Amino acid sequence: YSLDEIRHFSYLDLVMPEHRARVEINYLRQFLKRIPTTYIEFPFKIKSGEERWFGQNASLIMEGDRCGGFHVIARDITERKLAEEASRRAEEALLRSERKYKNIFNLAPVGIYQSSLDGKFITINKALTKILGYNSPDEMTSLDMDADVYFEKGERAALIARFEPEGSAADLELRWKKKDGTPLTSRACPRVRRLYSS
Repeated sequence: YSLDEIRHFSYLDLVMPEHRARVEINYLRQFLKRIPTTYIEFPFKIKSGEERWFGQNASLIMEGDRCGGFHVIARDITERKLAEEASRRAEEALLRSERKYKNIFNLAPVGIYQSSLDGKFITINKALTKILGYNSPDEMTSLDMDADVYFEKGERAALIARFEPEGSAADLELRWKKKDGTPLTSRACPRVRRLYSS
């Protein structure tokens, strides 16, 4: 708008309708409680009809004990709001993906786990817990895979040395043992995930 055009509007006329009451209440509260300065964010409509966002600081103009009006400084924060919205949507999508993975992980009929290089379980699904005869995944987090899971001590280290350069192995036959020591033969498709520090 030009300066002459905008003089014909009330300030609230430019605020998007669903936010006008909130902005008006903010002014009224500041006036009644004599709050020196307030800050509020709200969307407004420019001449083209496009929606933009203001970040507004409003200060009372005091004439003795009387409030003579408001001194307002508003800046366009649209780009920041768009970035925040994009970040929020990305976070929501990530949470949905994590929930989906967690459901697949927990409901899978086969055993799935992640372990550290030194043989500690990081994540364990319910199926693997049941297969190995433990009561819960938490019960397995303190296990040493080489001593408590592999039937032959040292077998895990040998397998890592053999397959780590390739990064994975398909249909690998493993000899494990259950909680009670009973031997168990399983087929696995292990993958090595390399983590690099800075």
